[in-house]
Amino acid sequence: MRYPLSILACATLASRGQSTSDHSSGAWIGDIKLCAASVKRVSRGFDEAQALPTMYVEFEQEVSKRLKQITVPLVGQQLEITINGRVIASPTLMEPLSEGAVEMLAPPEGAFVGIAAYPEIPC
Repeated sequence: MRYPLSILACATLASRGQSTSDHSSGAWIGDIKLCAASVKRVSRGFDEAQALPTMYVEFEQEVSKRLKQITVPLVGQQLEITINGRVIASPTLMEPLSEGAVEMLAPPEGAFVGIAAYPEIPC
C-alpha cells in the first residue's frame, strides 16, 4: 500500500519558520516528534517504479489522528523532516496523512539511521 506523502525530491531546504515546536533535538516529521510513544516502526524499502530507496514510518493511533488533523490545511505545501534542528527533507504533501503511516523517498543513509533510532528513545 502506498501512503500519501509523496516526495518528488528529497532535497534539504531552508526552514520556512512554520514550526511551533522546538526541533533542536530529536527527529521530527512536521510537529510530530519521532519517539517511542509516537512511532510503531520505521523501515527501509525500495520503490521499484522510481528505482529509489524509501522510508516507511508507522505511527501510534493517537499520533495518527493528530497527523491527519494537522496535515489537512498543509496539502500542497512542504512538510519538514528534521533531525536535531537540521532540516533533512521538505517533501510536498500531496494529500492529508490519514492512513497512520507514511512512505517517502528515503533520506541519505546517515539521516535514515538517525530517524530509525528515535522510535526506541523515550519522548
